[in-house]
This record gives sequence, structure tokens and C-alpha cells, in this order.
Amino acid sequence: MVYLATLPSTKIIDEKYQLIHAPSNRRILKQEDAEEEFQKLSKIVNICFFGHSHQPSIYSLDTKGKMKQENLTQKIIQLKQDSHYMINPGGVGLHWGHEQTYMIFDEKGLNIEFRHL
Repeated sequence: MVYLATLPSTKIIDEKYQLIHAPSNRRILKQEDAEEEFQKLSKIVNICFFGHSHQPSIYSLDTKGKMKQENLTQKIIQLKQDSHYMINPGGVGLHWGHEQTYMIFDEKGLNIEFRHL
């Protein structure tokens, strides 16, 4: 536990990706929640990977400012180069009734593959 306390609360990689436990220390459970966070995050990075709720989700914001929640029924979700994303892979630990999920991000192919346990 001491080691975890020494880690930064957020990490930005190559000025494209942000890893964070919970944007603004809150759960992002619906599109309205993500909309508020996009105003802060989209200026920093292209993709924000976040957690906290253990609820798998992908929110996108296109170049026209249109936001939507992506359909997760597909196994592989293709991302667009010019859009911004907030992505929650779900979780495999405490899942509070949610499916246990994780994801694989393919940076070259710019896609997300969700997997279920």
C-alpha cells in the first residue's frame, strides 16, 4: 500500500494518452458526466483511459464537438484519428455486479478490443 501512495495520480504518455484513476475524483457513469470532463481533458490528450466505476465505456468527442457514447456490443471498436476519447476498460477486481472486463489498446491500428472474463 505504501508503494501505491508514491505513484502519481495521473500520467500523460507522449502527449497523446492520459492514464487516471478518476477524472476530477468522480465516477463517470453516463454521457453527461463525461461531457463535463471532456471540457478539461480534450485540450490535453487524445485519449484518456480512466477507471473508478469499473463500468466499461467509451465516450467520444468529434471535431464538430458532437459527443456520443460508443456501442460496446462489438468486440473491436475502431477509433478515429481526429476524435478525442474517454475510455474505461471496466475491471477485474471489485465489480459491484458489473461484468469483469479488460481491454487491449492497439495503438497502430487505433482500436480497442474489450474482453470479458
